[in-house]
Amino acid sequence: MPIASLVVDGVATVEGQVRRTDAALLEAPASGRQCVAYVVSSGVLTGALDQAGQAFFLKDESGEILVLPERFTARLGHRETLANLSVVDADVRAVSDSLSALRDKLKQGRTPELVDEQRTLRKLYTLLCAIRAHSRGHCHVGKSLEGQERFIAKNTALFEHEYAPRKLRTFKLMREETILAVGDYVRVTGKVEQRVHALAGGAGYRERATLLTIAAPAEELLVLIAEGASQAEAERHQELVAAKSRPARSFTVIAWCLLGVVVALAWAFTR
Repeated sequence: MPIASLVVDGVATVEGQVRRTDAALLEAPASGRQCVAYVVSSGVLTGALDQAGQAFFLKDESGEILVLPERFTARLGHRETLANLSVVDADVRAVSDSLSALRDKLKQGRTPELVDEQRTLRKLYTLLCAIRAHSRGHCHVGKSLEGQERFIAKNTALFEHEYAPRKLRTFKLMREETILAVGDYVRVTGKVEQRVHALAGGAGYRERATLLTIAAPAEELLVLIAEGASQAEAERHQELVAAKSRPARSFTVIAWCLLGVVVALAWAFTR
């Protein structure tokens, strides 16, 4: 819905571009990137571990509105998985090497301690493979991603305190950070109000200045959805994709021309 058409005291969904206020921007805790909102969650599981937001303007072609993310839930762009697949892959290889070394020891003589260690390492290896698969949207354990998510949550609690201090980095870095940056396009759902606010500027002698705002309805959350980078970044991405595809198209044209020459020569020789 265009901002100019919003009904005060109603719940609405608006879309537009993020514009900053005069306040200093937030700094995302892991990456240090400047933003108006961020969410830090587990890299493979759902649920926010940390989040914050500040007031910002949302602008469309018809006007602007002040967004007040005091209580919000969000699905944001600029995703950065801090426990990336290379980290998990390295830990999978490390545990696999430990299992190989342990098998050699067991060939020389089985003891209850070595058998227990092998059982523990096998469980750890399965957990790491499940984390890696879940990050890629695949199932390694169970019949569904939901079941695998429960398996990861349960077993991570068993292993993270014991193995995080060691060389395994997966349990230390298994976090994902997303932000909402200035210039991003975002969809906001909340309650529209005309509020007295300091950002409204000067007021008259008898009246206090107000602003059109959108915030969380009573006993609910403001919803922010930004599925990627800003429009400018998206356009740059499209330009890069187009540039990369040009040589392929040129090659295709040349190939068809050569094929035409071969067919013409073959027809000439058969006459």
